[in-house]
Amino acid sequence: MEYTFEEKQSIVKRYLELAQLSFDDALLKAIAQKVDSVPREIFNLCIKIRDFCVHNATHSLNKQLWESFLKHSNIQDGGMTSLHQQYLDVLSYYDRPL
Repeated sequence: MEYTFEEKQSIVKRYLELAQLSFDDALLKAIAQKVDSVPREIFNLCIKIRDFCVHNATHSLNKQLWESFLKHSNIQDGGMTSLHQQYLDVLSYYDRPL
C-alpha cells in the first residue's frame, strides 16, 4: 500500500509525537520526503531522529538539528541510505540475480 505524501506527513507527525519530540510543522514535509511509503521505514526514521535528538540532549527538533541529522545519517530522498547504495553496487557489480 502506497501512502500519499500528506498521509506520510501525518504518520511522521504521529510518530514524532509518540516519541515526545517537539518539532516545527514545516519540518514534516522535509521528513516525509526522506522516507519511503512503508510504515516500518517511516517508524524507523522517526526512531533514528528521536535517538539523534536524545544524543544531542534535546527533545526539540529544529531545522538546524534536522540538517545535522541528515548530514550524519546520509539519507537521500525516498529513504535511500548508504547501506542501500552498497547493496545496489553489489547487484550492479555481478550483473546477475543474486
